[in-house]
Amino acid sequence: MPCIVLLEPPAGGQDMDADADRAWHQSFLPSMTTALGESRLQRSYLTLVHGFSAQLTEEEVEQVSAKLGFVQAFPNVIRYPQTTWTLVFLGLPYHVGESPDDWPGFGSLGMIISVINDGIAQPSSVNDAGF
Repeated sequence: MPCIVLLEPPAGGQDMDADADRAWHQSFLPSMTTALGESRLQRSYLTLVHGFSAQLTEEEVEQVSAKLGFVQAFPNVIRYPQTTWTLVFLGLPYHVGESPDDWPGFGSLGMIISVINDGIAQPSSVNDAGF
């Protein structure tokens, strides 16, 4: 399963270049390739967080979590809007299927990758009672 693994930056890590960071991330992995021969390390993250995404089994995540510098691992999954108003709340166009590159003022500027709403137990907009 694809996982995102967050790490503490290594001592002296501010002096490491991208290749050294990638090599350090690879040192957490049990092997360079999966059983199917695919590259295990998918991406190294160095700017907002320090870590990597990789193909790991649950047992391999346990092995990685025992290493010095490990912070957290979680599955890399695609999430979808959970209410009918998520796009409006974010100020995004409300046209399902429209490419983000075509959004006025947003085209090719990036993508929102996560919105976490942990403060409402059961918002009425997702209540399906009576249906």
